[in-house]
Amino acid sequence: MTVLFGRVEDIAGATEHTPLVFWVPQLRENDAGTAMVTTQHHTLYASGGEFVTPDMDAGPAVVQIGVRQYQITIPESPDPIRLWPLIDAGMPAPPPSEQYQFVRNGGGLVRVQAVNLEDYEDMVWDPGTMYIIKDAQVTE
Repeated sequence: MTVLFGRVEDIAGATEHTPLVFWVPQLRENDAGTAMVTTQHHTLYASGGEFVTPDMDAGPAVVQIGVRQYQITIPESPDPIRLWPLIDAGMPAPPPSEQYQFVRNGGGLVRVQAVNLEDYEDMVWDPGTMYIIKDAQVTE
C-alpha cells in the first residue's frame, strides 16, 4: 500500500480545490494477492492546494484531475510518494529530435534528470530518479 501526495495550483500559483478521482481501469488482484481491487472510484479534494491519499494498492491505476485522466502505476512504497512523477512517467513519449531522445523506463525509475556536479552533491535525492552528471570532468 502506498500513500500519494502533492500540491495542485493554477498557472498563477493560486491553490486549487480540484477533486482528484482515483480508480483501477479493470478488476484486478491486489498487490498482496489476497483480494480483488474493484473499479470503484475514490474521490478526494485538495485543501489549500494540498492533498494526501489514503493507502492505495500498488499497480495500474487512473487519476482524474479536473476533466483530464492520466494512466499511472502506483509503486509499493512504505514512504509517501509524490503524484506528479507518476503522472509524468505515464505521459506519451515526446517526438524525437536531433538533440534529445526519449528514455523508455525499464522498471523502477520514475524519471531521468541531467544535473550539474555541484548541484548533485548538495541536492535531496529522489530514489525514483536516475541522475546524469552533465559536467563531470575526468582527471588522471
